[in-house]
This record gives sequence, structure tokens and C-alpha cells, in this order.
Amino acid sequence: MTTQRTFFLLPWATALALLVAALSVSAQDAPAAPAAIVLSHDSVLSRYKRFEDPPVLPWREANDTVGRIGGWKAYSKEKAAGTAAQKATPEAAAPPSATAAQSGHLGHHTPKSTP
Repeated sequence: MTTQRTFFLLPWATALALLVAALSVSAQDAPAAPAAIVLSHDSVLSRYKRFEDPPVLPWREANDTVGRIGGWKAYSKEKAAGTAAQKATPEAAAPPSATAAQSGHLGHHTPKSTP
């Protein structure tokens, strides 16, 4: 009965001895007073720049500027030149073949004919 009791108490005694040793070592290694931590905060709102309206031009000066660059006709010419360039590309000009379009997948899974 005593050997059974010794085997039961041995792990507990070992754990207690290790705990006491760890506590004594950590108490000796602890610094006397921790250094003060300095915290700083820089708010994003401190760099906030308030919205300001852009300066307003006199209407005559604005109209003269639009007239100098060509007005709405210049924008219309740019748009017409862009659509003409798109029509000139051969991919846009050539539609897919009728048989490919009829297959439902534009020819990508056409069934092979059997002889």
C-alpha cells in the first residue's frame, strides 16, 4: 500500500517542486520598476483640408475659351473620328460566318459529320 501511495504522490511532489523553483527564479529576475511607456496619437483629422470651391471664371471668358478650342463641334469631330477608326478594323467589319452562328456556339462545338 505504501508503494502505491508513493507513486500517486510522486508526480504531485515533482510538480510542486518545479513550481516553487520557477517562482523563486522569476521573482529574482523581475526588474524593480518597469520603464514608463510613452504613447502618442496623431489624428487623421489634424491634416484635414477643408474643401474650397474652384475660382469661378467670368462667363464671357469661359465662352471665349470654349470657342477657341472649337466648341461642341470639336467634341463631335473627335467622336466621329473614333467611330470611323472602329469601323476600319477588320474584326469589327467581318461578321462571323452564318454556319457558325447557326450552331449556337459560334462554331466552337460543331458536331463532326459521320460518313
